[in-house]
Amino acid sequence: MEQVIKVLHLSTHNEECGIATFQQNITDAMGAERAIENVFFDISPNKLKLMKGKEFDAALHKFSQELKRYDILHIQHEYSFYNDDQLQRIVSIAKSKHKKILFTLHTPPHALGKNMPVRTVPGLHPRSWIQTLRTSRALERFRASHIKPLLLADLLIVPSQAAKESFEQFGVLASKFQVVELPVPNTNTGVKTDKIAQALHKEEGDVILSTVGFLSATKGITAAIKALTYLPDHYKLALIGGAHPSGQNDKFYDKTCDLIRELNLKDRVYITGYVGNDDERDAMLRETDICLYPYDRDYYNYVSSAALTNAIANELPIVAYKTDTFLEANNEVPFINNRIG
Repeated sequence: MEQVIKVLHLSTHNEECGIATFQQNITDAMGAERAIENVFFDISPNKLKLMKGKEFDAALHKFSQELKRYDILHIQHEYSFYNDDQLQRIVSIAKSKHKKILFTLHTPPHALGKNMPVRTVPGLHPRSWIQTLRTSRALERFRASHIKPLLLADLLIVPSQAAKESFEQFGVLASKFQVVELPVPNTNTGVKTDKIAQALHKEEGDVILSTVGFLSATKGITAAIKALTYLPDHYKLALIGGAHPSGQNDKFYDKTCDLIRELNLKDRVYITGYVGNDDERDAMLRETDICLYPYDRDYYNYVSSAALTNAIANELPIVAYKTDTFLEANNEVPFINNRIG
């Protein structure tokens, strides 16, 4: 009889979260494999991070009891999912039970940019010493919360070599990593829409550009909109996505709308708003001619974008900035050819 490997996943699940969708796609793809049992721990990291004291202790006890029947603990890691020593306590429980520990890491430390505490050499002024002390303490807290738990892992999955090297600079052993490129999802080409065509009053000869995902400054939305001012009027832009359900990008959404109005592009730019159904999102993408990824290099030199796979899955031409992660993906699987510019 074939031995079944039992995996307990600690991840967002069945909620409006890109990582939740990503993990569900992975487990769905593994569904045909009868030798693997995938189960999600029923308390989301988005709920765990809000718990303190006895409430968190109770959740940990439940986790500890449930973990007994599993062989592997798989953790989807994002910095906002865990506070203080929560992740360390979770991993320590798994280690004490001699379970294999697997992480999927989405954001390497260097992608945090200005939010990443960096150790500096103090100047002569007392304030400089105080600032250096504060930064040093912040860096140690970051290491304790997010790096120390990784040292106990058996395997760390990262989507790029750039991400791997970033974690290595924080002391994580190279031997723990496995680089796995982001998978391209299957699409249901039977689903059709004409929402983009109707909203942009598409006529013969129109070229519709698109971006996909929550509106974000790091995704180059501003650059995509401004590009229209250099293109003939028959070029139009569909922003397939909208405000993040958490409200974290509301201000940028407002600025985006203001920019469209200021540049007098209301008839050439359409914002779909949040699209919760993947099949509908893909159908909208297929209404467009070219997908744009003018992503911020400081951030996406380290972070891979699952949104890129949406264009690939729907066989759309891609115009993208030369971020390290995009170039690395193209070197591994040369689907972009000469469309990176």
